Amino acid sequence: LERLDSGHTEVSSPIPMSIETLLSDEPERQPFLSHRAEVLTLLGDDSHAGDVEPEQLSRAFARIIGAEASRSPLAILLSDLHWLPDTGHSILEEIISTQVSGALLVVVSARPGVVEALDRWSNHEGAERIDLGPLSRQAADELVRQTAPMSSAQYIKGVISRAEGNPLYLRELALASRDAEPLPGTIEGVIRARFDRLELSLKETLQAGAIWGRDFNLHSVGILLNEPADLMSRLSSLEHGRFIHRSQSHELTPKWRFDHALLHEVIYQATSSQTRRAWHAKAAAWLRTHKDTTQVATLLRIARHHQNAEDSHRAASTWLECGLRAAQLVMPAEALEALKESVGIEERHPGSLSLDEHAEAQAELGKLLFEAGDLSGADLALAQAIDLTAPPQVVIRSERMFDRARVLEAQGQITVADEAVSTARRALGGELAPEARKLDLELRRYGAWLTYRSGDIKAASKTFRELVDEVPEDQLLLKGLALNGAGVAEYGLGDYVAAHTYFRRALDKFEEVGSHRRRCSAYNNLGMVCAKGGDAREAIKWYERAVNLHAKASNRTGLAQTYNNIGTLYGDLGDLEKAEGFFRESVRIREASGHSGLAIGYANLSEVLFKLTHLEDALGYVTSAIDLCEKGRGPQYLLPDAYRMLSEMQLAKGTVDVSIISGEKALSLAERASDVPRKAAAHRALGQAYSAAQNPDEAEQHLTESITILEELDQPFELARAYEAKAAHLDAVSPGSGEPLRAQADRLREDLAL
Repeated sequence: LERLDSGHTEVSSPIPMSIETLLSDEPERQPFLSHRAEVLTLLGDDSHAGDVEPEQLSRAFARIIGAEASRSPLAILLSDLHWLPDTGHSILEEIISTQVSGALLVVVSARPGVVEALDRWSNHEGAERIDLGPLSRQAADELVRQTAPMSSAQYIKGVISRAEGNPLYLRELALASRDAEPLPGTIEGVIRARFDRLELSLKETLQAGAIWGRDFNLHSVGILLNEPADLMSRLSSLEHGRFIHRSQSHELTPKWRFDHALLHEVIYQATSSQTRRAWHAKAAAWLRTHKDTTQVATLLRIARHHQNAEDSHRAASTWLECGLRAAQLVMPAEALEALKESVGIEERHPGSLSLDEHAEAQAELGKLLFEAGDLSGADLALAQAIDLTAPPQVVIRSERMFDRARVLEAQGQITVADEAVSTARRALGGELAPEARKLDLELRRYGAWLTYRSGDIKAASKTFRELVDEVPEDQLLLKGLALNGAGVAEYGLGDYVAAHTYFRRALDKFEEVGSHRRRCSAYNNLGMVCAKGGDAREAIKWYERAVNLHAKASNRTGLAQTYNNIGTLYGDLGDLEKAEGFFRESVRIREASGHSGLAIGYANLSEVLFKLTHLEDALGYVTSAIDLCEKGRGPQYLLPDAYRMLSEMQLAKGTVDVSIISGEKALSLAERASDVPRKAAAHRALGQAYSAAQNPDEAEQHLTESITILEELDQPFELARAYEAKAAHLDAVSPGSGEPLRAQADRLREDLAL
């Protein structure tokens, strides 16, 4: 110990000068003289050892330090706390607990687990813990290069990967490179040599701990070793030998941790394969009977033990059980991992799962892959699930066809999806069981949605409204889906009041049934209705709810849809840069998954880029959107909008005749689909094109028709655009005559706080 302001560097005796000064006869040192025997004993003078009790040492040292700190600032720097003997721990604890009138800083360093073992410190008012963690990759790289400058880049990469940021292992592995390339087993050899020198009982104890992983507790080791009486003594010896360290001492069952991942790996590998298999099987059996198997974490541990026991049947079945449970608890990442493991074992060891189990695993995997945005993977898994499902299982087989139809739709294969729905309904045949009747209603509802996507909005609306009446009130989810579909159809027909009513009723059903995914759908739809009605604040609230739920469920497909809707809203609000950002993120997700919504993303991004005057980029995206839709890889209801945008861009480019052709195409498609809002937008675009072509009569007719439709629909955003378009046309014919309409557009925008 030395004071921070001490200039002493020489030692005139085995006792440091600062301590010798403390024990001098100077008056100000009198408080220390009464502890002379204790201090000298601490410093190795055994002449007073018999007169000093251990607790006296702690108190004496703490008082001396406190008195010295009151004279001037004092720091105690103690490295490697884990090497301190019990007496040293007592002294340090006494120092920390003693009230000091001056400035005292105590800094200690220790390996993980030591501070936890002395958890009384954490309650001290002035205590602060700083977890240093492993060295950064940059620091590790620098250390290796300094230690072994001639090492290759590949070797350095291997050293850093294996050492996990531990400076000791980095240095030892780097030094080993002087003798051999590629990466040698020097550290493993050192660890194995230390392990081999242990007596048999200690080896066995370490190996039993390694079966459970890098962390284990007293009881888990005892289970595998049949509860030896000296187990605690063995673990203490291994702790003293620096193989393991205590990670928890305040619980009923003490816990230990291998000092390093590499050490755990070497000891695990040193266990014979026969013993490993037997112990893993024993661990799995104990967990199954003694732990809560409704917990995903427990099932995951059991599955891994079965897998390490090379019991493919139990491993595959438990992974399936784990995946199903995780999916039920809305833990998509865990469910996906578990189901992939289950299916993977079956592929490597056919027969590990029963036929029904294999079909169920593929079906659940397909649904999760769909939500994760892996459409091709989802299609493959569900196709296999259908093939594996026995024909007599009519309802289950039809359900899986239904799931696959949704994936096909997302891929833009609307016709194939509709065929899958028809096949599923035919498979149900005359089945009269309640479960079959319910599924048939679900398939009808989905068929209506596909009809809507094909562009026949009136037919879709008719079927949805029939289903709203037919679905029993006790079938909450299906009732909600029928209401939601009816809302979508009314939205497409331009009746936003009716759409809002249907969406709110649907949300009530989805909340009652507790369906996260369907609630998101209702949130999105309500956001779109509010946005069309000019209530931007309310729209954002709905969209935020959808984003939060999609993110929690890791549903990237749903996130892409909501990002697209938010982008549309910001575009309407005039915040084009923010709109572009949301559209690009939606497009990025859908490009990665191959989702048919990509065409929608392209079209929306195109419109924003057009408003930002990035004309060529905008033309490229809208052309891609049209191409996808016309090839069946996008929704048909998008085509009127896409051609209308193309018309506007061609007009901006100066190709008026081509702009009129695209506008006529947009109007024809909207009329054929009975899509009133898109019909109004097409009329506006055509009116602008005819005005530029100096055909005032045609321009007047189309612009007036657009305004008439939009005034009935209560679409303030679009109505303001139509007013401005007609105002510009009137000004071109007679300067100033468009001012009244322009004023109306301004008032609309002011009302919307744009």
